[in-house]
Amino acid sequence: MTISNSALESLQHAISQDSSSQRTLLQSLSRALLGSNVPEVLTQLDTDQLKAFSEHALAFLNRRGDTPLLLEVFTPSLEQHGWDFPYSVVMVALADRPFVVDSLKAELQRQKVGLVDLIHPILGIERDSDGQIKRLWASDDSTPKTQREAFEVFFVQLSSKHDQLKTRLTDVLNDVILATDDYAAMCEQVRVLNYSLRHLREVSAQGYHREQAQDLEDYIAFLDWLDDGNFVFLGYREYDIVDVNGASHLQVHQDSALGILRKLEGSRYLEPVPLASIPDSLRERITGGELLLVTKANAESTVHRPARLDYIGLKKMSDTWQIQGEQRFVGLFTSKALFAQVEDIPLLKRKLAQVIELDKAPVGSHNYKEITSIFNSMPREELFWSSVPELHKSIRAIMGLLHDEGIALNSAQ
Repeated sequence: MTISNSALESLQHAISQDSSSQRTLLQSLSRALLGSNVPEVLTQLDTDQLKAFSEHALAFLNRRGDTPLLLEVFTPSLEQHGWDFPYSVVMVALADRPFVVDSLKAELQRQKVGLVDLIHPILGIERDSDGQIKRLWASDDSTPKTQREAFEVFFVQLSSKHDQLKTRLTDVLNDVILATDDYAAMCEQVRVLNYSLRHLREVSAQGYHREQAQDLEDYIAFLDWLDDGNFVFLGYREYDIVDVNGASHLQVHQDSALGILRKLEGSRYLEPVPLASIPDSLRERITGGELLLVTKANAESTVHRPARLDYIGLKKMSDTWQIQGEQRFVGLFTSKALFAQVEDIPLLKRKLAQVIELDKAPVGSHNYKEITSIFNSMPREELFWSSVPELHKSIRAIMGLLHDEGIALNSAQ
C-alpha cells in the first residue's frame, strides 16, 4: 500500500515546522520510508504519529554510529514513543548485505513469532567521523557500496519476550555478517583448493598414484561447479593431523577459519585431540574413504534459509598422498544446483557411473537404462550425501517395487 499524497504532504509540512537541526534528515528519511510500499499498519497512523515514527527511526539510525549492527525489539506506546498499534516492532540497522530479510524471517518462525508486515528500504547514508548521519537518501544503484545501509522494520505479533527475541535475532545477524563479510574469501579458497588438486594431479600423473590422480579431474570440476553459483558458502575451516608425543592428533587450524566457522569457541579441537579417541565414523571420514565428501552437517543454517547445512570436506594431501587433515566448507546448495541435470554435475556423473559399475549393468541394457532413469529422478541433496552402496541399494529397492507394481497391473488386466 501507499500513504496518500495528501498524508505525505501533511507529514512533510509538520516536519518543516520543526525547529530541530535534524529536520532535513527527517524529511529525507520519511520520504524514503513512506513514499511507496508502505505496510498497512503505518497507513493507520495520523500525521503526528507518522512524525513520531520517523523521529524514532532517525534516532535509531543515528545510534548505530559505526557499529556493525544495531537491533531493538519493543512494543510502541503513545506515552513512550508517540505512536502505537497492537504489534511489537523489530528494528535493525546494518551495512547492506544479502540474506538479512530471509534470515530474520526464518528465525521469527523458529521462535514462533508471527510476522505481520515489514518495511526494508536500502538507504544511502553519509556519516561523519563520529558515525553520526550527515546526509540521507533513498539508495539506488549509483549509491557507493560503502554508504548503502539496510534498515529493517518488522511488525510482529505482540510479544513480551523482547530481550529473548533480541538475543536470538542478534545471533542470527552476526552469523549473516560473518558469512557475507568472508564470502569473497571463501570463494577464493575454493580456487586455492583447486590449485592444490591440480598440483597433486600433475605430480602424481606418472607415479604410483597415477590411477587416483585421474579421479582428481572430477573433484576439480566439482569445485569449479560449486563456485559457479551452485553453492552458498557460509563457513570454512581446516583441521590438521599433528604429531603429539608420537601419536596422531586432530587440531583445528585457527587462522584458516572463515564465515560462520570463525566461531571457534564451540570446537572440540582447539587443542589437539588424539585420533584414537575420536568417534569411529568421524575418524574414518578424516583418515579414510573418498578424497572429497559431500554430506549433511548436524546443525541447521541460521543464514539464508532454515535447512540443515551442507558439508563439503576435502582431505589435505601431501605430494605422496599422505593424509594431513581436512578442509571443510559448510553452506547451502542453491536452487540452481538442486534442479540441475545430473550430467551437468561432475560429482553426480561420477556417482552414477559407480552405481552402474557396482550393479554390473551392461551399457545400454534394460537395467542400465532403469538405474539411470531412477538416479536422475532422485532429489539432488540425497544423491550428494548418500554413498554409492546406499544409492545402489535404494535404486534396487525402487526397481523391485516398480517390477512388483507391473506384475500387479498385468494381473489385474
